Amino acid sequence: MPYSPELEKAYKDAAHKLGLSQKQVKGLHEFFLNANKGAWEHTQEQKNAAILEVTESLKKEFGLALPRELERTNRYLMEIGGQEFVDAVNKQGWGQRPCVHQSHDESGQAHW
Repeated sequence: MPYSPELEKAYKDAAHKLGLSQKQVKGLHEFFLNANKGAWEHTQEQKNAAILEVTESLKKEFGLALPRELERTNRYLMEIGGQEFVDAVNKQGWGQRPCVHQSHDESGQAHW
């Protein structure tokens, strides 16, 4: 979860309304930050492991042709959604999924 000044203000307002001491507020805030950091790190580790697994799978399937296949996939994604779509797919890691690479033919054209 990204930092939100609004959420921090709401947190402080709620703590004030509950009559928490500064020490209690600080302790809860540190707990909240550490819990979120741990959850974020775990999510990143899972995402990285999944990307590595899929990358290895794609390397097995396409071998030395993988760079060419990635270029074809990018052409295909550009065809169906433009640069903004390509950027979104890559940002989310979806371009690393085998189903994306299997949804077009060798020319980069969709085949459904």
